[in-house]
Amino acid sequence: MGNDKRFTNQFRVLGLTRRGHGESEIPETGYDTATLVEDVRQFLDALKIQRVILVGHSFAGDELTRFAVVHPDRVIKLIYFDSAFDHSRVPESLRFKPLHGWGPEWWSTKEEGQSLDGARRRINRLFGEQRGPAMYSMMEGTYSEPHEYGKIKAPALAFFVIGYQKDVDRAETLPEPQRKDVQSFSKHNGNITSRKSNISVERFQTAGLSCSLTPITSSHWKERTKSFARCGSF
Repeated sequence: MGNDKRFTNQFRVLGLTRRGHGESEIPETGYDTATLVEDVRQFLDALKIQRVILVGHSFAGDELTRFAVVHPDRVIKLIYFDSAFDHSRVPESLRFKPLHGWGPEWWSTKEEGQSLDGARRRINRLFGEQRGPAMYSMMEGTYSEPHEYGKIKAPALAFFVIGYQKDVDRAETLPEPQRKDVQSFSKHNGNITSRKSNISVERFQTAGLSCSLTPITSSHWKERTKSFARCGSF
C-alpha cells in the first residue's frame, strides 16, 4: 500500500510493523495495548512527526483508538480497516478461537479448545515457538482493552466487512465445538451479514464521532488498498 501512487503523491506514507510481527524484534513482554501505543508514539517522535493520519487493520484498531484518546493533539484522522471492533466484549468462552475467515488448519483440536493452555499450544502450533507467545500476549491485551470511542476527538472513517454469510453457512458443516463457537459469535455480534444490526457498527455510529461507514462485502483480509482508495476527501 505504501508504494501506491494514489497515496504517495499526496501523503508521506509510512508503515510500522509492531513488535513480535514481521521483521520486528520479538521481546518477551510489551504486547499490551498501552505499550504498543507507546511504540507508535516513539516511532513518530524518532521521525519528528508531530501529527498523523493513523490507519490500521484488524487488531490495530485497538492501537488507533487508544492512541487517539491518549494523544488527541497528535491525530489528524483515523481510518479503520475492519478494525473498529471492541474485543473486550467478546465472551470469555469465545476468546482465542478463530471465528471467521479461517481455513480448517486454523481450527483448534479438541484438546486445544478445552483450556487457555490449549489455546497457547494452538497459537504456538500456528505461529511457531518464538512468535507464538508474542501473538498470544497481544491477544490477551486486546481482550482487556475497551474501545472508548466517545473520547475520540478526530474524524474517523471505518470500513466494516459485513459479508460473513459464508462463515455462517459453513458453521453448519463444522464439527463440535467449532460449530457452536461460530454460531455463538454470530449471535453475540448481531447479524454480521447486515449493516443495520451489526453491534460494532452501531457502537461506532452512536459514539458521537464524525465518521463515514462503508460496508465491504468481501473478507477480513481483502480489498484493504481498494478501500483506502475510496476514502476520497475524508
